[in-house]
Amino acid sequence: MLVVAIAIVFFVSCPAYSAKKIRSAVLQDNSKLRIMFEDMTCRDVRIAPPLCKGENRKVRFHQGVVDRVHYTVEVTGEADDLAEVIISEFIPKGRSGNDEVELYALKGGNVDGITVFSDDSKTVLPHRSVEKGEYLTCSLPMRNSKGFLEIRSSSNRGTSRIMDKVVYISKDGSEAEISDDWQGEGVDISKSTPTRSVNRRRLPDGGYADTNTKNDFYVTVSKGATMGAENNPKVFEAIK
Repeated sequence: MLVVAIAIVFFVSCPAYSAKKIRSAVLQDNSKLRIMFEDMTCRDVRIAPPLCKGENRKVRFHQGVVDRVHYTVEVTGEADDLAEVIISEFIPKGRSGNDEVELYALKGGNVDGITVFSDDSKTVLPHRSVEKGEYLTCSLPMRNSKGFLEIRSSSNRGTSRIMDKVVYISKDGSEAEISDDWQGEGVDISKSTPTRSVNRRRLPDGGYADTNTKNDFYVTVSKGATMGAENNPKVFEAIK
């Protein structure tokens, strides 16, 4: 008996890869870039050779096998051993435009290249080492009605890692801004003055409140600003 074996082969074609928009691109360190796409999927892209501090470079990568989609992201190298800092006090209504921001070191390290952003300006911190618990101050123009302050790990706001953010307003009923870095309405600064600063609330354990909401802050009393030192606990008006 003659047996004939017939092999049936199924060919499965790979669908063309459709381009996805990048939702965010954040430098994890000088050799790794984390990409999040609009569908909330993530991918880590290796950077070789690793970036040097302050180096600007275009990182190119692709998605898909058959129909490749190419992407380019510009990144900036960061300093090694960066400190971790938060905004602990600020004066958005300084005399003669001398608005000030106080930073508090949650973790010691180097602050070289850490950048404080406002709506219209930025200040890049110089090469300096700080200890945990140390305060440092900087000046930069801020809007005195509605705006934000943001600390990032480098001067490249597009791909640097965000360390802290404060959204503020000068009247009630502002539009809510919801993100991973800030929740709800902004901090009401309408009662602040050049000597009544906006302060982050201290916790019983000596740390600072950090819920990314307006409840973390209060306006201190007249002549109560303590830029560069521990916050004044006296409250002129709690943020409501």
